[in-house]
Amino acid sequence: MFNIRKATGDDLSAVQQVAQQSWHYTYRDIIPANLIQRFLDQAYSIPSMEHRLHNTYLYVVEQDDQLVGFSNFSKTNETGMSHLIAIYLLPAYIGQGLGKSLLQYAMQEECLQSAKEIELEVSTENKRAIDFYQSMGFRIIDEYVDLFFDKKIQTTKMIWTQNQAG
Repeated sequence: MFNIRKATGDDLSAVQQVAQQSWHYTYRDIIPANLIQRFLDQAYSIPSMEHRLHNTYLYVVEQDDQLVGFSNFSKTNETGMSHLIAIYLLPAYIGQGLGKSLLQYAMQEECLQSAKEIELEVSTENKRAIDFYQSMGFRIIDEYVDLFFDKKIQTTKMIWTQNQAG
């Protein structure tokens, strides 16, 4: 059985571990390993994680008392827009419905209920993620080349709109 809840300070090192494993797994054929690690060292440092904990919405999913995934959203701005910063699961838990449950849980929480739109960016080569987001009601609104440090990455921008959610 799984459990989804808001993250606490005690979860930060486990979230770091999920990020480490899932980034190296997900982007192994898209981004060089040294750039993945450089990103992780910055974006998932303890100061960065503490900032996320206090300034964004960070949720975790546990299965059998082990933290196996997380999602992270920006706070909803004055126009009703939130940004899905991250959603990752340990590789062994992908495809079991936990990502769907994690995303649905976060979107039903009071803090995101006021969101009229949720946007995200994803590597265009990450077809599994794009298919997942589309199944959750997101639609593609743009594709462009973005720089990930010095590597050009084809990026897909997607959006979920409240009035078209199913």
